Amino acid sequence: MRKPHKEVFGNLESLEFCELLEIDYNLIVSERKPEAPRNFNCFLAELVKIESARNFLKKLLAS
Repeated sequence: MRKPHKEVFGNLESLEFCELLEIDYNLIVSERKPEAPRNFNCFLAELVKIESARNFLKKLLAS
């Protein structure tokens, strides 16, 4: 089984947490994967509403 990204819930990684709850981690990941582009766009749209983040991104893009 492929190890997931290092996502932590408390002291448990996501996969370990799912195993404790007897939830299929890989099924969740595969069902959420099609949502990733929309989630990414939404995240960026909300991020640029934060002035300090927007200014940082402007500087980063200008360099």
